[in-house]
Amino acid sequence: MIATCIAASFVLATPAAEIESGWAKYRGGDHASAVRIWQQQAESGNVEAQFLLDSHSRRQAGHSVERGSPAQSHDALVAKVGASRKLYLMARLAAEAGQADAQFDLGTLYLRGHGNDSDPAMAAQWFRRAAMQGRAEAQFNLGVLYEHGRGVEKRLSEAATWYRKAAQQGLPEAEFNLALAYAEGRGMPRNQNESMRWLTKAAAAGLPAAQNYLGALYENGRAPASSSALAAAWYRKAAESGDRGAQFNLGRLYAAGRGVAQDQAQAAKWYIEAAEQGHADAVFNLGVMHSKGQGVVLDSELAADRLYLAGRLYLQTGRNSDALAALNAINAVRPGSVYAQRLAAEIPSVPR
Repeated sequence: MIATCIAASFVLATPAAEIESGWAKYRGGDHASAVRIWQQQAESGNVEAQFLLDSHSRRQAGHSVERGSPAQSHDALVAKVGASRKLYLMARLAAEAGQADAQFDLGTLYLRGHGNDSDPAMAAQWFRRAAMQGRAEAQFNLGVLYEHGRGVEKRLSEAATWYRKAAQQGLPEAEFNLALAYAEGRGMPRNQNESMRWLTKAAAAGLPAAQNYLGALYENGRAPASSSALAAAWYRKAAESGDRGAQFNLGRLYAAGRGVAQDQAQAAKWYIEAAEQGHADAVFNLGVMHSKGQGVVLDSELAADRLYLAGRLYLQTGRNSDALAALNAINAVRPGSVYAQRLAAEIPSVPR
């Protein structure tokens, strides 16, 4: 019997596969073969191949000479390829040539998605290449991927290893994450002294999250010495940098007169700063202050409005019991008001 068809006998090269074949040659240092492959695709009208040839030529010439296909300028190729794709192609061209900065940029593009969905696995590959060359930001990002299991198998010990490498280069974000790893025993034995050492470095370098965290340690007596004044000082540094958690915490200290002179107007000021960034507890506290006229104008309508907003913010993050507390606060100020009715209708645990 003569077969009338043959299935799955061949895998024909597609333009995309040929482009990738060129990348493989380029990565191996055989630029001449890569150029020949891309040249064939460019002559068939493949715009990406044309762009790669043009960009490679410009790189070889130190960007001093415009070289493109005879009928197209570099700007025209950029327009055809598109801005997002251009960034990807340029970054990959340099990354394949071994440039750590470009490898980091390419990893970032894959993580964010360069016109496509995010690809954490490819991001991890490129971050690793840059990390192996000592790029601190790539080492940190690779640590984050390992910590959360994005694009790689979740391995806390590996995350800690990369955080340490980046922290040793003075990257504040890595210093902070390493401090948390020591504090919580994530991927390494707990060590509060080492945690405090790295946390202090990150805070001193100006990282708001670390400053806020350090302030909380001083406030709660988990630092070497409990100190409300030091807590307020670190909260203030982070608050002035726009950290909403620190703004709320500094407002609390002003309201209670802990570590600073009691000042309800200052408390309200920092609550407002945090509330404008969507901090639910700050919004709630402002509502309570308006209901009592503490540091702000006495206004039951405004109080109910703020408490209703706080309740909705609580619900968005699954804090139903706090939303119920907001409802009770509204009823204490404006019982049966439209604010109370609306919030009650949104809280799952409230009987209809």
